[in-house]
Amino acid sequence: MKCRMCNGETKAGDSSKQSICCDGCKQYFHISCQQVDYEDFVNKKKLKNSGFKWLCINCSTSFNESFNKITQLEQKFDQLSQQLIDLISKTKQTSADNTIISSSQNHNEIINEIPLRNEKKKSAIIFGIQEDLNESREIKSLCENLNINVSIKKCFRLGKKSEKPRAIKVVFNNEIDAITFKKCFWKQAKDKIFNDIYVNDDLTKIQLQNLKEVKLQLINKRASELKIIYLNVQSLLAHIDDVHNMALELRPEIILLSETHVTSDINDNEVFITNYKFLRCNSNSRHTGGVAAYVQNSLKISKIEISSADESDFWRLKFTVNKTSFAVIYHSPSLDDNSFLKNFEEWLNEIELKNFSNFILCGDFNINLLKESKQKRDFLRIIDRFKLKQIQKSPTRITQFTRSLIDFIITNVEEIETNILEQYKISDHESIFICIKEVMPKTNTSFIHKRDWKKFDHKTFLEKLKSSNWYPCYQKIDCNEMVECLTSNINDSLNKICPLKCVSTKSNIKQVSYFDFELQQLKRLKNHLFNKAKYSNLSHDWHYYKTVRNQYVSMLSAKKKYFYEKQIDLNKNDSKKMWKTLKSIVSTKSKSNITEINFNGITCYNSNEIADKFNNYFVESVKEIANNIEVDNSFENDPIDMNHHIQLSTFSEVDVDFVRKIVMNLKNSKCSADEISIDLFKNSFEVIKDHLVNIINQSITTGIFPSKWKTSIVLPVPKVKNSNKHCDFRPINMLPVCEKVLEIVVYQQIEEYFTKHNLLY
Repeated sequence: MKCRMCNGETKAGDSSKQSICCDGCKQYFHISCQQVDYEDFVNKKKLKNSGFKWLCINCSTSFNESFNKITQLEQKFDQLSQQLIDLISKTKQTSADNTIISSSQNHNEIINEIPLRNEKKKSAIIFGIQEDLNESREIKSLCENLNINVSIKKCFRLGKKSEKPRAIKVVFNNEIDAITFKKCFWKQAKDKIFNDIYVNDDLTKIQLQNLKEVKLQLINKRASELKIIYLNVQSLLAHIDDVHNMALELRPEIILLSETHVTSDINDNEVFITNYKFLRCNSNSRHTGGVAAYVQNSLKISKIEISSADESDFWRLKFTVNKTSFAVIYHSPSLDDNSFLKNFEEWLNEIELKNFSNFILCGDFNINLLKESKQKRDFLRIIDRFKLKQIQKSPTRITQFTRSLIDFIITNVEEIETNILEQYKISDHESIFICIKEVMPKTNTSFIHKRDWKKFDHKTFLEKLKSSNWYPCYQKIDCNEMVECLTSNINDSLNKICPLKCVSTKSNIKQVSYFDFELQQLKRLKNHLFNKAKYSNLSHDWHYYKTVRNQYVSMLSAKKKYFYEKQIDLNKNDSKKMWKTLKSIVSTKSKSNITEINFNGITCYNSNEIADKFNNYFVESVKEIANNIEVDNSFENDPIDMNHHIQLSTFSEVDVDFVRKIVMNLKNSKCSADEISIDLFKNSFEVIKDHLVNIINQSITTGIFPSKWKTSIVLPVPKVKNSNKHCDFRPINMLPVCEKVLEIVVYQQIEEYFTKHNLLY
């Protein structure tokens, strides 16, 4: 038998020359020509019984049939990508059959547990169904959505009622029905049809113990690996949705991008991804150049170097995490290769690689290593001189007529692996997955104290506040002690109802709303068609792939447009939601954190150091402004005769009604320096009114301004977009609520005095 692809004979002793027959076109192929693993070929009988079909390169009919039935090859493909998804999603579908047996366990216990295991195979545990829903009705509805007909014996909730919905145990009449239900659910769960519901096997105690060991092993394995993705994105703004979804599914620590086409007029918010810092080296044009990097917030960046905008030979961005230096480069094909290589060698000299134990450089060099040339030899000589190696071996840009290796992964790291992510085809360059098998400490995880407002009850809060000890507010004469009593009583009452919790600031990446199941399926088909065209190199396969690719791009743009048009139409009568929708489109406000600030030519990366320097800068700025104010001496010759006016020697005490009017006219804000919002302050005013008025009158009578009310939180807000210079930030002060009230009381009395005696000019 001869192979339809290479016309070669089959050989029994050669595993790569074994042949298979397509069910569609009845042609024979070598398993190597059809890209079939030898292990799958050996087990073909077992796979055939489970509905396995080969993906035939020769006939498109067979391919479409295989695609519609979600073949075994696709499932294997998904399993490889599934290993890169978050740890939780991997452990949710761990089966009872693949849990390990610990060597420390008593084997007699395992043997005695076999009957119980067999009984539990008829059951399934379902999580995520709300407590107020009827379990029997919901399970039947779930089976209808799965399009399966199974016989259910009983179903019931597990455990005692709590805040979270309890799991449901479903017992089927036989084991086959249970297996059918779980397999159908897991198969469709991969396509993310069920976002909040997931199904597990019903496990015994020993199996649960084994499962914990598996989870611990996965955690330890993940902690010892650093995942990086490199891609020539060919316009980040055009492909931000695909990059966002790739970050959502694979959760890499670092994403390196070349040919971003990001210019200075593109705001960071337009290419923002939750939980990632965005580093950029801008291009001068939206049609070429530019490099960028996304770095998870959990990684602490110590140094960033960016090429200046006037350097046109190549774009480069370098940053350091721990003792590992990462860099990304783009060399435009329109620029001279020899000049680029000369500047590249000089740049490697400047960065002093000896200072870094690990160095990883990714980029599009536009020098084809699959073709012999002087530029190739010069490039290999340069990296060899610096004891570096280029580890990407397969082509990174494939078209119908060309195959080139122009995207390089250059490193001095030994324990490193690279793979092509064929299922994440974003541009006409391949996405490259890089895995470093060593511990990378994540030292930049930050925590904040946040109240749990879920348990807050306004009536209970007021009762707690009334029962607080208010005696010191009248016993003490010192304003500072009276303020301390007021503030502590409010905070203590809050802590009893909604206590402060220490939570991580890490945010979850969310699927974009318009990227629905239809788009996911079309994207999946697009990637499969590219792989088929890549291996067959037939004109009609390339044409079919380009047609579906263009259809995917058009559909993505149309769905995105329709989604926002619908949101605007739905919220046209709700100004708050409308403004929120518009802000998500135009991205006027920066969401990214301050990672570096330049103070007089010195760049700071440490957050505490940045805060201290900003504080000193704002304080000195006030002094500088005060010293630069010109004194107007024109009134020296025309003094005001105060003998004809009543002097404002003291301030008048105020009553509750006067203070109530001031408080109720305050504009609501999210926070203040004493962590008491204005909205909460207004709602509790009727309880604290007498104590607050007593403190205000004590302050204006004694002339003592409470020290605690002098403290404010200062937020540096950028005046210039995408600037890291300290002079391009302005301070926003957040003062305590009570300070604002006292300030208005004094201001109104001063204003009244000046107006009454006509002292204002």
